[in-house]
Amino acid sequence: MGNFLQYLSMGIEHILSGYDHLLFLCGLIIARMSKLDILKVLTAFTVGHCVTLALSSLELVSLSPSIIEPLIALSIVYITIENLFLKKLNHRWIVTLFFGLIHGFGFSEILRGKLSDEFVVPLFSFNLGVEVGQIMVLAAVLPLIWAFKQTKLDERILVSGGSAVVACFGLYWFVERMTQQFL
Repeated sequence: MGNFLQYLSMGIEHILSGYDHLLFLCGLIIARMSKLDILKVLTAFTVGHCVTLALSSLELVSLSPSIIEPLIALSIVYITIENLFLKKLNHRWIVTLFFGLIHGFGFSEILRGKLSDEFVVPLFSFNLGVEVGQIMVLAAVLPLIWAFKQTKLDERILVSGGSAVVACFGLYWFVERMTQQFL
């Protein structure tokens, strides 16, 4: 039970301190989507990062953080570009599944080398912690977004303005992460 709680806590902490992952999620949910579409997108993200988190943590597949970290930043920018320029996001769950695979490699850095022969419980509990952290954030943010969408203010303020802010952070992180590789 100690391992379960330890890794659960690590997963929650990782998502709550992972500003890039949080902004990616915010970029996803401010888009013009139904509640069902938001659920599909979040499920696709979870499935994607679960797969690569497991594969990478078990050292079956490995990608360098020097590749993954800039890709995570670019995933944030891409989502905001979709928000700004696409009217229909029917395919978004597919795109989010792909980006979930990338984000899973980012999550796996925290577990790499720490899993013993008993890897199922730590892997499951860390992943569960990531999900609990995401749910905590979404529980706070989604009602605000939905309330805003119900006002007479134009929804484009939320989508365009919010996406622009999120994109700025994504671009900043991309440049920062690429610069760090060459210094």
